[in-house]
Amino acid sequence: MLKTFSNKTISPKAFGYDSDAQAYMNACQDPFTFSQKNAIENGFIALKAGNNNFSLIERCYLFSNAGRPNSLVSLKNPTGTKAAEVASPALTWTSAGFTSDGSTSYINTNFNPRIDSITITKNSVCVFWYCNTDVQDSKVDWGCYDGTNATNNYVNTRFTDDHLYAGIFSGDEPDFGSNTDSRGFYALEVIGTTASVYKNGVLFGTHSLSIGTQMPNLNFYVCGFNFEDASVQSLTTRQQSLWGIAASGINHSELYNAFLLML
Repeated sequence: MLKTFSNKTISPKAFGYDSDAQAYMNACQDPFTFSQKNAIENGFIALKAGNNNFSLIERCYLFSNAGRPNSLVSLKNPTGTKAAEVASPALTWTSAGFTSDGSTSYINTNFNPRIDSITITKNSVCVFWYCNTDVQDSKVDWGCYDGTNATNNYVNTRFTDDHLYAGIFSGDEPDFGSNTDSRGFYALEVIGTTASVYKNGVLFGTHSLSIGTQMPNLNFYVCGFNFEDASVQSLTTRQQSLWGIAASGINHSELYNAFLLML
């Protein structure tokens, strides 16, 4: 859930909040407590520090939030198109995130990489997400499938063989190795034709990819994958607390620690 810093003393800000943090809070429907506002403020400041990961992010939905409507507002470009719940109330929400019923419900991020990307390219992308429950299954945490370009764009953090499989903008979905607990903060980054997976800010594994001819003209779904806008498939019951997409060049330790201030 969105941190409240109940065990910490936080002094009121004398000169207001970071402008992007304030814009995000203004775009959210449900009010934040003072402590939650400070958690958001600290997260934004950390995202902009050091490597300035914030400048690379194009969308980011904090499903772990103070209210259900807030979970569909992007931290970046908060006044843009929101994510959408599909098949609610079968899609359940708590302050820790969204959980699909495994049959019909999911989140449509309303982010189409071919249409909405600004700096993301097929050879420069980073998708990050936070899985909050440990579930072993053959399902998908997020993604889409583009049959026209034969590209797989999805992830399973803990498959039935206790391995993590991931691919994006590619016909490949390689095995990144053993992962016996699906809980954690993940990032899948592609630079050129090399894909790297990070877990909790630490490199998990690397793999070469055969990159497709172009990015898919499809929205990414969370808790399942978009099958050519015809259906949703492979719905997981793993609870998702966060989903975001950025250009490559991320400092993964900084990204992980920034979101820890909010998650």
